[in-house]
Amino acid sequence: IKANSDCDVAAKQINTNYFDFSNGEEIESAVNSWYEGINNYDFELGPIKKGENVFEFTKVVWKGAEHIGCATACCKYRGILICKYDNNVNKP
Repeated sequence: IKANSDCDVAAKQINTNYFDFSNGEEIESAVNSWYEGINNYDFELGPIKKGENVFEFTKVVWKGAEHIGCATACCKYRGILICKYDNNVNKP
């Protein structure tokens, strides 16, 4: 996270999920949001809507993921959750 009070993420990284929190939201909101990508995934053909949260979904459920690390930061007007998955995520 870029060091400032706005929690700007300087650059998005592969094998990483991001979630911006507003006041009163719980961490479960992030996981639920990422999991909603199931609605954009075709289990026979793969992702069906690029730009949607389908890749966040696949990171959450990918069986090859053995390690995950998550962290939160509280900022001036919002919070952010970042979860980093090991290098096997989304690779068959």
